[in-house]
Formats: sequence, structure tokens, C-alpha cells
Amino acid sequence: MSSACSERLIRRQIESGELSPGDKIPSVVRLQETYGLSTSTGQKVHRALRSEGLLRTQTGMGSYVKRPNPSG
Repeated sequence: MSSACSERLIRRQIESGELSPGDKIPSVVRLQETYGLSTSTGQKVHRALRSEGLLRTQTGMGSYVKRPNPSG
């Protein structure tokens, strides 16, 4: 699976409400195990979703779905 496909899958889970604000998303290692991604591809997925404002990352804790910004 490509980074774009994995990114779309997680984005779809967030948009559909399957993953809610505060839910932990799969780690880079879990993405590797589940979807057969390389480390760099898993990191690209996390980076892209963070740059879109969909995730927040807490060092040593994981990445979580962000609450939507009320201003749009």
C-alpha cells in the first residue's frame, strides 16, 4: 500500500467519525505491520496528516486525532 492510500484511509476514518478527536492513530510501526509500509512511508503518512491539521503528536505518547478548529 502506498503512502497516499494509507493517508486516504486514515483521513476517511477521521472524516467518517470512525476515528474521533482524541483517538490514537496507528504508530509508524503499526502502519508498517498492518499495511507493509516502510518506515519512511509511515512517517510521510503521519507528517501529511499533521500538516493538514488532522493530527497532533505527543512525543513518546503517540499521534492523536485533533479536535476540529471551530473557525474553519
